[in-house]
Amino acid sequence: MADWRQFINEITVDYIEETSETIGVVGKIVEIDESKFEKRKYNRGHRVEGQWVFGGVERGSNMRLKRHFIQRYPLLFVCFVFCGVLVVFCFQYELNGKISFQFIADDTVTDFLIDTPSCQIPAWDPWDDSVKDLFKKVISPYKCSGQPSFLRILPNGVVTVEDALLQYYYEVEPQNVSCVYQEIQRNAITIDENVDNRVSLSASKALPFDQPLEIDFLKTICRLGDPYQDFVEFLPITPLKREVEKRCVSRNSKIKVQKPLNVIFLGLDSISHLNFIRHFPKSQKYLTDFLSPITMQGYTKVGDNTFPNLVPLLTGHFYQHYYDEVNNKKMAYKHPPTDYYYRPFALAVEKSDLKAKSKGQCFGSKMEMEVIYDYLKSFTDTMGQNRPFFAFLFLARLTHDVFNFAGYADEPTFQLLKYLDESKILNNTMLLFFSDHGIRFGRIRKTRIGQYEERMPFMHLILPKWFLDDHTIIRKNLETNAKRLTTPFDIHATLCHLASLMSGDIQCDSKLKPGISLFREVPSNRTCSDAGITPHWCTCQVSKPISTDESRVQKAADTVIHTINKWTGIYQAKCAILTLNQILNARVTASGQIGDTNLTNNKETFSKSFLNYLIVVSASPSKAVFEATVRCEVLKEGQCEVLDDISRITSNSCLAWSTRVRLWRCSPSTLHRTTSSRRVILLVFAIGILSIAPAWDACS
Repeated sequence: MADWRQFINEITVDYIEETSETIGVVGKIVEIDESKFEKRKYNRGHRVEGQWVFGGVERGSNMRLKRHFIQRYPLLFVCFVFCGVLVVFCFQYELNGKISFQFIADDTVTDFLIDTPSCQIPAWDPWDDSVKDLFKKVISPYKCSGQPSFLRILPNGVVTVEDALLQYYYEVEPQNVSCVYQEIQRNAITIDENVDNRVSLSASKALPFDQPLEIDFLKTICRLGDPYQDFVEFLPITPLKREVEKRCVSRNSKIKVQKPLNVIFLGLDSISHLNFIRHFPKSQKYLTDFLSPITMQGYTKVGDNTFPNLVPLLTGHFYQHYYDEVNNKKMAYKHPPTDYYYRPFALAVEKSDLKAKSKGQCFGSKMEMEVIYDYLKSFTDTMGQNRPFFAFLFLARLTHDVFNFAGYADEPTFQLLKYLDESKILNNTMLLFFSDHGIRFGRIRKTRIGQYEERMPFMHLILPKWFLDDHTIIRKNLETNAKRLTTPFDIHATLCHLASLMSGDIQCDSKLKPGISLFREVPSNRTCSDAGITPHWCTCQVSKPISTDESRVQKAADTVIHTINKWTGIYQAKCAILTLNQILNARVTASGQIGDTNLTNNKETFSKSFLNYLIVVSASPSKAVFEATVRCEVLKEGQCEVLDDISRITSNSCLAWSTRVRLWRCSPSTLHRTTSSRRVILLVFAIGILSIAPAWDACS
């Protein structure tokens, strides 16, 4: 869900910066309201000649932009309002626009990413004419307002003062700074079903500099004296923990190799393999020049969104496997699932005044992404070279909604990769740099290339050179598998294989099908069925366009709408009944070419007696666009059924209570009530996604 208020605010701020005016006459002394000012240094009391200062207060007249802008520039204000409405309309069109689909016939493709007997995946050009105009280069790094922090986090939970920054930006000597802190505590009062959703702050204590703190997260308040306001910052630190160190000493005694590998998962939401090429040039160049990644070019998702793709990656199972253990009545973790658990910090930040006052993707003077990346750096510094660890990092907010916002992630990600390399962390670490899926809605999704991109996230594996030199068969298999069909199941199998190499006594569960360790060769005849990819997400299928006027296509489209109404039937008090508005596109696949698997019942069917149709339709009254794979019997005219899931490729209009909700269209009587509730639900969702981000164990 886009933050329109913040978006318009950023547009107007950028405009003001570009078209500056003078307050008063040249030579007037201007005092700066630091809370509203961008990243520039103006010493208090200095003359600012010929410049107009956003947030400034003119000495003598006490003129303020915030108070007088409308009166002084009424026409410009009207222009801002008009342009703001226009921008919102255009931005909504970017997400929801009902433009005609652009499709490329598969038979025009001559090059393939994957070209095996059972799977051919086209090698689409990321700059193809059908998508190149959708790409907009953003100005990176993302600009956050405010002065940089003068507090620095050192290994083992130590906080220190950057004297040079304090003196340069704040003109304060270190001895004149006094700080207090409050510990951010995870529901310290009681343990109940909401334990994972509550945080509290301890009483204030004096902050000791250059001494280890035995806490995870703190809110600091530093008093700098007149004319500065108190400096507020939230700090995630990574102290060594006695109970963890004791446990890890015992566990690490089982390691049988001299050089055990750490594991770091670095995940970015909604970035396809092709969009990584478009938007991450600096990161891509550093990877290629210095880290020699093995890129899984046939890596394909197995579910619609983040959750059904991360569960197989981390457990080797579809999420349905855990229905007996986890359901919507069970709220989350009573106890932190990892030794260093970021969620309490994320909750505290999300609820803070500092976050509310921060620009879009910022938390104070830093990008939110940089704050999380710094937490990983602090963690790896604390662990050093002698403590094996597992770290899982996943970031969603920046890259999830807007296709081109991925560009803002390039500079911070480049800096992180460079840091991990130069700090020698990668000398004994397997880094899995990946995404869960490509962008799932918007204009890019309405292209044939976009259909593939949604299904094919990027996956880079980076291993130390010494490890690959010591395991030449593994190197050979990884290079072979880079051109094979792979999935999140294979990543879990690879982790299991690595653990067995490190300890010697860990046995991988042979029942964890369909994953294959990437340290072993993936068969060249592997099908989507073999890999655990259902027909709707399969990118191996040979398909061709078919007329939307064909009777079986019409039946398939009707089946999609009927299925949506059936799935949402119990919510008809809130949802409108959908009808078919238009068939936007249809493609046909001879299912017998690929086979498929009923993964719920573990039964395989393989027949040429039916055809699979990839159908794209719009529905009334919402005009929402849906995509589904529909199987129709060849011999029994009119017998069709939807396979797997139904993708909504325009942004959601209703609540987010279940996996079916993106299919809804609120009925007019409930629209006002449900949209107000939606803000709360989406906020919780955003926090939830962020909070599963940094989570790691100090011993792998």
